[in-house]
Amino acid sequence: MSARTSLSRFTALWRGLIAAAALAPSLCAAQGAIPVGRSLPLTGALTSYGIAKKIGGDAYIERVNREGGIRGRRIVLTTMDDRYDPAETLKNIRALDSAGVVAMLGIFGVPSVAAALPVVEQLRLPSVGLTSGAAAVRDPVRRFSFPVRASYADEAAAMARHFNSLQLKRVIIVRQINPFGNSVADTMIAALDGAGLKPVADLQLKVDGSNTKEVVARLATSEQVNVVFLAMQSGVAAPLIDAMRSGAVQVGADIFSVSAVDTTVLANTLKDKARGVAISQIVPLTQPTLPLVREYQRDLKAIDGGTPSFYGLEGYVEAKILVEGLRRAGVVLTRDALVTALESLGSYDVGGMVVTYGPGKREGSRFVDLTMVSRNGTLVR
Repeated sequence: MSARTSLSRFTALWRGLIAAAALAPSLCAAQGAIPVGRSLPLTGALTSYGIAKKIGGDAYIERVNREGGIRGRRIVLTTMDDRYDPAETLKNIRALDSAGVVAMLGIFGVPSVAAALPVVEQLRLPSVGLTSGAAAVRDPVRRFSFPVRASYADEAAAMARHFNSLQLKRVIIVRQINPFGNSVADTMIAALDGAGLKPVADLQLKVDGSNTKEVVARLATSEQVNVVFLAMQSGVAAPLIDAMRSGAVQVGADIFSVSAVDTTVLANTLKDKARGVAISQIVPLTQPTLPLVREYQRDLKAIDGGTPSFYGLEGYVEAKILVEGLRRAGVVLTRDALVTALESLGSYDVGGMVVTYGPGKREGSRFVDLTMVSRNGTLVR
């Protein structure tokens, strides 16, 4: 199933899923199901991310249900569209809470997660897989929040070490002016400082990319730049990279970004111009021998879920962690019991990737892998 088919299929379904949320308490009571909620961008500018995470989570949950569920109880996922709008995210969380979900599986994006963190604590609603690498996800520790992905600080530190090892000391940062871009750019500046480096320049790219030409001109005239680090998401990164590699004056520096840039979008949009772009990743999709990756590929195929993706694997990992918590939570499943069960995971291996939780500890994963788009559009480590 193509990405376009997936988008059409799930965009059409989400309205029905919203309506289903209101029926969840009576439905789950009647059938003994375990109700779980999600709020993802299924429409809007970041649709590709939301769809990938939804399909990845579905792949594991559907497998668990095929195998008998949790003590014979099926997991029922209700997914609501938030269009990457924090206000909609909060509206969805409150609706799902009222519908009686036992947990949230996936809340997406720096601004949405920032808005959701105090609310899920107030509602005492366990939330696994808050898709944000911002420091606020882990500090302070929140009892009902269980981050999974490595932080942007982990990603930035890995890249800063890489720059040092290759003597790439002249780094320019280009930040998208929004909460996400500012968070990632500031984190990279701190990582460079920790490695004894300072950015040559810190350029600002408007949210709509309308000053792309001016930014590229600055990059092209900067002397001896080794690295251009992009603190932005795919929708703005792709046209910027295209402009950097087109026309009479091109930018020859290496291009790096964090995992928020969807490599599938880059490869499909830029074709050959994506070659050589380096992106840090927070799941090991490029390591096909790992049990986790083999399971994900098998379960994705079982639901006709299309091409494996990094965001899909992230959604799969989050679902796997939540299910393990549900298994450990006991026969009488409550939100507090689920929190205690998730804290009991300690250092838990999901199949080649370790997450760490405990009372007062919400480390999640520290896994970071550096990848590069190859000549044929695939990723290599």
